[in-house]
Amino acid sequence: NKFGTLVHFWYKGDTVYELPHGEKMPINIDSSGKREEQRTKSIDLSIQIDGGPYIKNVLLDVGIHHDTVGKYHIFYEVTNIKGSKCISITSRMYVYNHTKLPIEVQVGYENDDDFVILGPIASEDKIPIPALMASCGIIKVRPDNYGYPFSNGCRSREITYNATSIETIYNEDEELDPWSFSLHVDFNRDQLDSPCRKQFILSVSPVLIIENILPCDLSYILAYGDIEEIIPTNILCEGNIKTGESSYVHDLSVRNDILISVKLPNFPKLSTAAFLSHSNK
Repeated sequence: NKFGTLVHFWYKGDTVYELPHGEKMPINIDSSGKREEQRTKSIDLSIQIDGGPYIKNVLLDVGIHHDTVGKYHIFYEVTNIKGSKCISITSRMYVYNHTKLPIEVQVGYENDDDFVILGPIASEDKIPIPALMASCGIIKVRPDNYGYPFSNGCRSREITYNATSIETIYNEDEELDPWSFSLHVDFNRDQLDSPCRKQFILSVSPVLIIENILPCDLSYILAYGDIEEIIPTNILCEGNIKTGESSYVHDLSVRNDILISVKLPNFPKLSTAAFLSHSNK
């Protein structure tokens, strides 16, 4: 079970088994089941997600398979492991955390208090979105353990029909310290037939990464300001980056113009390296 929530299944009978997220359970197929598998390339296995409808006659061809029951989209992947067939139940949608901060994800419905909070998701880790909410839910993100409210929301239904898009999610409360993430939507390239069959990947990344590809270290200053400013005044943050390394910036507001200034060793003056206008997404 790689789905994120409890899965129930049963094989040839009324005995229902529970399979928590992250666990696995062996199934012994009798001789009639093996003949059935050879004839139909499927077995009499039923899978139920989130207490909703169930799929049956699971295919055993190696690869990624998809079935739809009502609003539920259920994906499962069949692989060969040491002579056995392994059926991995997966989600239609995953959130990847490519920031340097742990994040939380809130999934719910518009104008509805019925929502779930998933996470925290560690840096460079991922988490699946529950089945029904991955079809018509609203997804919000925030840094974990910082007391922030959740970001502006993006609708998963819009995501599924507008893959390969990028948008900025941010803290809308102007009284709190700002933060911003970039949300990149893509899909599993093995699923190309139609929007309802695609498996989607939501990558949460820093809205700004400063990378030093120079052969020397550099110092930088980020400030809210104008391109005409020679010396930054409204300084947001500053730091040093060693050659070949990067600095991830999360705590900035995308509703302001950002001035990036750098200073190199043996050069006493700051130089304007880049100007990011809030009007250009």
